[in-house]
Amino acid sequence: MSESTENNSNNQPLKSKSDTIDGLLHKYTNVVKGWQYRWFVLTPSRCTLEYYMPDERKKVHPRGCIYLAGSVIAPSDEDSQTFTVSAASGETYKLKASDANERQRWVNRLRQVALAHETTLEQLSISGARSQEETKSSLNAVTDTLMQAQKTQRTLVSAIEAYTCTDQHLLTLKSLSSSTVMSLEQCFVILHSIEGRRLSSK
Repeated sequence: MSESTENNSNNQPLKSKSDTIDGLLHKYTNVVKGWQYRWFVLTPSRCTLEYYMPDERKKVHPRGCIYLAGSVIAPSDEDSQTFTVSAASGETYKLKASDANERQRWVNRLRQVALAHETTLEQLSISGARSQEETKSSLNAVTDTLMQAQKTQRTLVSAIEAYTCTDQHLLTLKSLSSSTVMSLEQCFVILHSIEGRRLSSK
């Protein structure tokens, strides 16, 4: 890194603008091009680290985006300025700050964002598992209630059929009880179908 480059980098410290944190860093591109300046923007709410060409930082679309959830951020032992971001996708990004203090600020903040997002995902996963268990428990309760209703309805029908008379009220009760239980069974089938589609869409 040349002296003029070093001075330019020192003039661009890590800055915070509301939810975002941004600043200039060197990014190792490849063996041919080596280190290239990029303007990096860290957005904690999205858990992303985007980078732009220094003169394109106001453009809508970044040159690249690193999703930090599951990433490992580590200082390099090759010097006091370099650090790496090993993304969960398998890609590793080699970055260089202007000095050791600036590197540590970036490393600390990136780690905080990655850890916070992982904690949120774990909480959502636990919440989702609990929700599924609660849904399963509720469906089991509905199943038990439906089976009890079916049993009661069969007992009622048997009692009505035991009479030799043709009482219209009893015949109406028999018909209504059968229709009611049949409707409950159809509702239960629909409920199972909806829950199955909900789980398969996750």
